[in-house]
Amino acid sequence: MDNYNGNTYARQDTDMSVGSWIGTLILSAIPIVGFICLIVWAVSSSPEKRSRKNWAIAQFIMTLIGVVFTGDPRMQQIFRGNYGKAVRRGGGVPVFLPWKPKHAAFWAKHLDGFLFTGGGDPDPRYYGQSMRPECGTPNPARDEFELALLKAVMDTGKPILGICRGEQILNVALGGTLIQDIPSQRPEAAGENHRDNAHRYAPDHPARVLPGTLLRSLMGCDELLTNSVHHQAVDVPAPGMRVCALSPAGIVEGIEAEDGRFLLGLQWHPEAVAAVEERMQRPFTALVKASSEHKAHH
Repeated sequence: MDNYNGNTYARQDTDMSVGSWIGTLILSAIPIVGFICLIVWAVSSSPEKRSRKNWAIAQFIMTLIGVVFTGDPRMQQIFRGNYGKAVRRGGGVPVFLPWKPKHAAFWAKHLDGFLFTGGGDPDPRYYGQSMRPECGTPNPARDEFELALLKAVMDTGKPILGICRGEQILNVALGGTLIQDIPSQRPEAAGENHRDNAHRYAPDHPARVLPGTLLRSLMGCDELLTNSVHHQAVDVPAPGMRVCALSPAGIVEGIEAEDGRFLLGLQWHPEAVAAVEERMQRPFTALVKASSEHKAHH
């Protein structure tokens, strides 16, 4: 509060209460509502809420990563926690996005980088195939939103990281195809246990990291032990994409852009073990770094 008395000037700031900060944090975590609140708080002229104004401005100065997550309510807490914490450890601020295709252009314009997460099977019609019996039931709302968002983000050149389904939908959006069911279509890979739902955090099989790739430079090794929770995989990489990691049986474990931009898809789940395995944190830290650099130059 600013008080004037003749030539005397006194300034008194009123700190926000603990309850006000709790309310602020709760509101900021709500998709879309939280983003709008940050804008309002950042431009607020209220001297009583100066600390919140500075905090909101800091959120925009930091790198904002849009995170698309599963629609399964049983998995929401796990996905929010693992992916959100991996982004925060990398120095970014996660913004969880609802499945609204009409908002895709808005998010593509105002966020700095994008993380597409795991989940159910994309609809095969988007890559020109009929659905096999082994294919999971598609989620039209998520498919439509992610495809719209990927198109909008690709037009901006902003960095993208895809995990599991995120890698697959990235490949589909760019014109590639998928193996709908590894056990029935690639029986030679049956012994690799790609769909180990019971041991999400345990390594299941190795993946060979190909030389001369972005992934090789990030991970700093020729082979990784991966945790695996999937029954689909990239079949034909999209134009402009290349394979950067393979399982021993030849299942694609990673794809990336041929032109060197940060466009990376990983078939395993590094977010599940990133808190205890520094190497698995690297893709998220690299996403935030690439997003920050893109933001600084555009």
